[in-house]
Amino acid sequence: MSDSEFCIRIPGGGITKTLYDESCSKEIQMAVLLKFVSEGDNIPDAVSLVEYLNEWLQIVKPSVSL
Repeated sequence: MSDSEFCIRIPGGGITKTLYDESCSKEIQMAVLLKFVSEGDNIPDAVSLVEYLNEWLQIVKPSVSL
């Protein structure tokens, strides 16, 4: 399958598909992290997603405890 035939579906992803299509059309690399959650307090879900992102990109180095 060529890139022009490749079709991405992101059900429940909000504007993610539009952002992905725009980044592809402008040849901008993009990574998407999605986490499907239930309604209500999603702060723990947001924190776990940010922790995963930091583990991947190492934006904030882990502190050394003495």
